[in-house]
Amino acid sequence: MKEWFDPSVAPVMPPDHRVIAERYAASMREWEMAMSAANPAWWGWDSGAMRVKEPAPATVDVPVACAVAEPDGPDAEYLTLAERLGIRNGAILTAKLERVLHAEMIPVYEYAKVAAYLDHLAERRTHELRAASGEWIRSSWCWFSLRKGEHKGVHTANVSKSVYQSAIPAPVLLTIEKIQTQLPEARFFISAIVDVPDPFLAVSVPGADKLWVIERWDEPGFRS
Repeated sequence: MKEWFDPSVAPVMPPDHRVIAERYAASMREWEMAMSAANPAWWGWDSGAMRVKEPAPATVDVPVACAVAEPDGPDAEYLTLAERLGIRNGAILTAKLERVLHAEMIPVYEYAKVAAYLDHLAERRTHELRAASGEWIRSSWCWFSLRKGEHKGVHTANVSKSVYQSAIPAPVLLTIEKIQTQLPEARFFISAIVDVPDPFLAVSVPGADKLWVIERWDEPGFRS
């Protein structure tokens, strides 16, 4: 158990300070014992230092992509008119993206389930790191940009301007090309957690406030 008061320093301490330090040490020892007794599965002691013992995170199902329903937004005639007038704001680009995904039969993952799955992977990695090191380490995830500047104009949380540095499978690149050919404004992002090879690909457009998750693979070559 941690020694909260070092008796070797007592001789050089003023009497009133020593009394305060001893009382503090006694109260902290009582607190330690109470916490350990109340929750032994969570509290433990290693080499005199307090160390939290966390239970392993519960499992979370791997998300499954679903076909995109026919968009109920602006129709093709409206989008063509907007194109002729040079209107390419967030609403127009979002409608065009949804129509491309539907026309090309590119399935989309439910974002909330993807986020929950990535949260689980990050939590599991955090648990592994803390168990191995005994240090207060936290793993997290974010959406890395496919290319420099990809994040600009995309108004959604957890998007990084940092560029993704790992290999991307060829079929995923073909999906990117298919969308980009029809919608040059499309922006692409890849989820990443350090030392966790399970990325997703998401697409968005400038002015949009959401991401459409459209691919998943297990680095370097598996595609789900």
